[in-house]
Amino acid sequence: MLAALITMFCIAFFVCNVLFLSYLDRIMVLNKSRKIIVAISLINTLLGAGMEFATDEPFITTYLIVTLIYLIEIIIFFDETILVKIAFGLMIPIHLIAVTLIVATLLALSLQGDLSVIVHDPYLLFSVMILTSIFLSLFIQVMSQMMSLRYCLILKGDNKMLKLFVFIEIVIISDLLINSLIYDIPNMFNLFMGVSLILSCITKLILFYAGIFMVIGVDVVAEHKVKTSSKLVNSMYQKMCLDNSECVMEVDCITGRLLNHTISGEVQPKLIGTYYEKFIKDMMIADIHADDIKIVGDKSELSYMRSDLDNGQKQYEYEYRKLDLNGEYYYCRATVNVAKGDDNISAIVKVRNVQAEKDLLVKSEIDQLSGLYNKKTTEMMITRSLQTTDNGVLFMIDIDNFKSINDKFGHDKGDEVIVDVASKIKKVFRDNDIVGRVGGDEFMVFITGNANVIQKAEQLCSSIKCTYHVEDVEVTISASIGIAYSEAGITFNRLYKLADTALYGSKRKGKDTYTMCDSYSCT
Repeated sequence: MLAALITMFCIAFFVCNVLFLSYLDRIMVLNKSRKIIVAISLINTLLGAGMEFATDEPFITTYLIVTLIYLIEIIIFFDETILVKIAFGLMIPIHLIAVTLIVATLLALSLQGDLSVIVHDPYLLFSVMILTSIFLSLFIQVMSQMMSLRYCLILKGDNKMLKLFVFIEIVIISDLLINSLIYDIPNMFNLFMGVSLILSCITKLILFYAGIFMVIGVDVVAEHKVKTSSKLVNSMYQKMCLDNSECVMEVDCITGRLLNHTISGEVQPKLIGTYYEKFIKDMMIADIHADDIKIVGDKSELSYMRSDLDNGQKQYEYEYRKLDLNGEYYYCRATVNVAKGDDNISAIVKVRNVQAEKDLLVKSEIDQLSGLYNKKTTEMMITRSLQTTDNGVLFMIDIDNFKSINDKFGHDKGDEVIVDVASKIKKVFRDNDIVGRVGGDEFMVFITGNANVIQKAEQLCSSIKCTYHVEDVEVTISASIGIAYSEAGITFNRLYKLADTALYGSKRKGKDTYTMCDSYSCT
């Protein structure tokens, strides 16, 4: 029987601790993995069970130890000001002591016994603690609804009122600890004392909740003004909400809290009041492409938002790839608008799915058959690169005998050959090299940095040379390559003419070879 009661207590108290610490994780930033919540709850449960057997110790000592354990755990494992940690850290001990006293007193009155008897009877004591744990779990659920995250933000934001609330908590818990001395006084318990003790505990709980409403009530009427105190921010927010955005967030750049959060136009109340940077960090771990984590992390920092405003930049954008429900990445564009109000700095972060734009852009830049850059994009990218480098190399590649492929095998086979050649060219060069198809059977490659140009040319000739068979007909293709070296101030047109001259030099040599050209000569 006792083993069953202990097991029930451990389960109930463990659940109570998990609920409480999870609630705190929504209000304050847990500086460890969420797995620590389970570990702390397990430790508290084991300590709680052990303390129930320490019947020789005065109950006031046990309650003091419990209070200190909760305070120390919250101070160590959560990031927030010490005052906020104490305010929320005292909530469970206050209710634990008050509810235990009420339940134990009611049980003693029903049995017409003494409180000291309950303390020394493990069956009765664990029954009291099971009921207390259940009531505490209900209290946490009530608190999570009543003390929503936006109200916790108000509580945290007013330092004077927060100090007053902590003072009220200390008075309450001190009086409850004094009341707990009755456990250790035998033969002093009677009906009048029991009723007085119950009323005293209920009064303390009423005082606790009155303290909460006192703190919140001062600001809750003005809550909407706190969210959008600046007319500039308010109008900006409304304007941005009209846009078809996947997500819109309003951030307090001073406290770091989310003041508003909507997804597809629907408000997300559970996220309001949470830490913006923590929200972004969790999203980066779960959904953001590994290559984009750094830019999202940097651009989402509150210090970055504030510094941009200080530098006169009120808006900036960045793009990243995010995982969808099907496990596929899609492009998002975040637009951040920062504005300074009368007494705060707020940022509106608008996130839009721009994958459709990216797809259109890719289609406009890519040659649909080969998968390489098209002529316009290739020339534009090379022109831009020439503005920043003096040691580039341009390859012009023409497929020898490609006309025979189309004439003898048909255009479908010709398309297959183009795809095959494009793949071979891509394999010779790096991912950051500019590789494009600029004509029916002409390709252009521009490389920068250190590279063995002759080796690249020989690889191209070797890999592209290939004989295609259809029944008894065969056609051998090869590559004639013209290579031109860039120099300071050279234009794309001039570089192209040099490479084109080199290309026809290879044709005159008999094809399947390469020729290199600079401003002075071709070899």
